[in-house]
Amino acid sequence: MPSRAPSSTSVRTFRQPQQTRSHHVSSRSLLQSALDISPKPTTQQPATFLLPFRSRRGLHQAATQQSASPAHDFHNTQAEIPPSSYLQTATSESSPTSHSATTSISAPSSTTNSLSRPLVLSSSLQTLLPRLADQKPHYIISHIHRFPYMLTEGDVLRLPFHMHGVSPGDVLRFNRASILGSRDYTLKAGAKNTESYDAKRTGEPQYIDERLFECRVRVMGLETNPMMDKEKKKRRNRHRKVVHSKHKYTVLRVMQIKVKSLEELKSEKGMLVLEGAEAQEITA
Repeated sequence: MPSRAPSSTSVRTFRQPQQTRSHHVSSRSLLQSALDISPKPTTQQPATFLLPFRSRRGLHQAATQQSASPAHDFHNTQAEIPPSSYLQTATSESSPTSHSATTSISAPSSTTNSLSRPLVLSSSLQTLLPRLADQKPHYIISHIHRFPYMLTEGDVLRLPFHMHGVSPGDVLRFNRASILGSRDYTLKAGAKNTESYDAKRTGEPQYIDERLFECRVRVMGLETNPMMDKEKKKRRNRHRKVVHSKHKYTVLRVMQIKVKSLEELKSEKGMLVLEGAEAQEITA
C-alpha cells in the first residue's frame, strides 16, 4: 500500500482584531468644546455633526454681546415697579369701584327685614290683649327645634342637647311660641294646625307674631351625665362591642315673659293695622 505523506503541521495564528476607529466623544470633551474651555492645546476637535447644540453657540454669544451694553438694557427692559404717579392714579380709579361694590353688597342686608310685614290686630284682639297683658303671671309654650316647652317666669329648663356657641351668663330670646296665656285668657296661633302638630308631629306649627311678646332666658351652665357603658351584641354573633357615652345638656332659666300692650306696639317701629269700626294705620 502506498504510504501516505506525512501531513504538514498546522500552525495556528492568532489574528489581532482590526481596530475600528470609533466616533464616540466623551462628555468632558463635549462640555469643553461647548464652553470653549481648552486647558490643553488640542489640535483635533470633534466633528460638528456630533455637537447638536454647537450651532446655537453663535446665537447665544450674539445675544450675550447685545445685552452687554447698559444702554440697550435700559431701553429694552420693562420696568417691574410702576412709577408712583401710576400707582396713585390706579388707586384713585379703583377706590370708587370698591366703594360701590361694598355698597351694593351691604345694601340688601340692611333692607332685608323679616318683620317688614304690618302687624294686623283684629277688634277682638284689641279688646282682649290689654286684659291678657294686665293679668299676671303669664305662661308660654315655646318651640325649640319644633319641640314644645311650657314655661313660666323663674322656671329652669334643661335642654336635651348641648347648645353650641353660648356661655354661662348669655341672655337669649325665644321668638317662637304657639300659645301665650294667663289664668283666664289664652292667645293661640293656628289652633287647629298646632293641635295636630302636638298630636302627630307631622307638620310645622303656626307661631304667634314675635312682636306681641318677649321671652328671655339666661344660660346657667352645662350639665353632663356620668359615663355610661353599654354592651352591644348582634344575634348569632360572638363579637361584642362596648359603647361609652357621656351626654351634655344646656341649662336655662326663664328671666322674663312679657305680653306687650297696645301702647307699646304703637310706639315701636313698624306698621300697626287695627281692624274694626275705628280702623287706622299707625306708622312709627
